[in-house]
Amino acid sequence: MSLTLYPIKTIRLTNRTAEQDLSKLWKSLNLPSDQILYGLYHHYESDYKGEYDFSIALEQQNKQANPIEIDDNNYWFEVFNTDREQIVETWKTIWNKSQQGLLKRAYSLDFEKYYPDEKVEIYISIQPHC
Repeated sequence: MSLTLYPIKTIRLTNRTAEQDLSKLWKSLNLPSDQILYGLYHHYESDYKGEYDFSIALEQQNKQANPIEIDDNNYWFEVFNTDREQIVETWKTIWNKSQQGLLKRAYSLDFEKYYPDEKVEIYISIQPHC
């Protein structure tokens, strides 16, 4: 997979405030409902307990934004399939798997891919397998 994404808006978050802040961010933007949208988690301070950047992005080129390149040569991902109704529960599953040592997160770049039909894929960067 090779993907170039163009951020529309980026904010700095922690998981303590993320649910409220992300909801406000998504609602504040006039986003196309017929395109795939992305939520990017990047520039992690440490792990899920630290600060990180969150960007809403599109594949459509935006001259205002620096593109973010996602390439399988640089990242390994585990993918979680869900929908918009279950996204919070899916993130809880991801955090639990990580705490149990079943998911070796890299904390480099994670993203959510939102389809127009309400389906969501969550890509979690993982440490490379040897």
